[in-house]
This record gives sequence, C-alpha cells and structure tokens, in this order.
Amino acid sequence: MIFQKQLKAPVLICIGMMFLAIALLWPKFLHPASTFGQNLSDGVCGLMFGLSIGINLCAMILASRQRRCSGN
Repeated sequence: MIFQKQLKAPVLICIGMMFLAIALLWPKFLHPASTFGQNLSDGVCGLMFGLSIGINLCAMILASRQRRCSGN
C-alpha cells in the first residue's frame, strides 16, 4: 500500500487553490481609476474564480477515477 502510484490530483488542487487565492486578493490590491479598468478588473477576477472552480472539479473527478480504477 505504501508503494501505490501517487495521485495527480493534488497538483491540480494546488493550482486551483492558487487561482482562488489570487481571485480573492485581486480586489484588495488592485484599484483601477477608470470605469473600464474596474470592469476589466471584475472580469479578470471572475475568470480566476471560474478557473479555480473548474480546475478543482476536474481534480476531484480525476482523483475519484484514479481511486476507483486502482483496485482498492
């Protein structure tokens, strides 16, 4: 059991959580002056949240498939 293949999902979870952290901290440190800049900033923040959710869901699906197919 110790020598089982390592799951690849933890790397994806780390990447997804990094996008989540960036999205949460984005509005705190970036203050655009114009309306266009604010809208662009909101769009990038939303994109980061979406990437985080998508990557974390893919990691969970991948981990469950690897666990199911490993014979445990």
